[in-house]
Amino acid sequence: MKNIFVTVVLMSAIVFGSCQSTKQAQTNVINSIIEDHSTSVYDFPKGTYYAYRFKDDMAQDFDVLTLINELTKQKILVTDLWYKNGSNSCVPPGSEMAMQVIVEPVLFIRLEKPDAEVLKFGFGLSYQPDMADCAYRVKRYRF
Repeated sequence: MKNIFVTVVLMSAIVFGSCQSTKQAQTNVINSIIEDHSTSVYDFPKGTYYAYRFKDDMAQDFDVLTLINELTKQKILVTDLWYKNGSNSCVPPGSEMAMQVIVEPVLFIRLEKPDAEVLKFGFGLSYQPDMADCAYRVKRYRF
């Protein structure tokens, strides 16, 4: 009888212990999609745009998620972010041939209203966002 009681108590503790809330601090959920900006004219939504100024023309190892985390920590209200990797070749959709060209990285953010704080992160105000050449696979992050 004592063993049954101990078993019931242990089973209850396991069941109730596993039902505890696992809710953690809320984080920004970022949705990302791949867009084609080269095949046809791309219309950027209305807003205030800032372009990131890369130090390296290739910047192949640039970590966009680290930048997003830093902007989020500073409570900069980014609504969209577009990023195209730097590369030494370009492969158009449907092609198996790579064109040997220097593809410079491009990164734009869109804000609802101007915020001078983004200038501290290496951004400059942009009046006409453009992803430049070989923008077949632009990653867009929506916040």
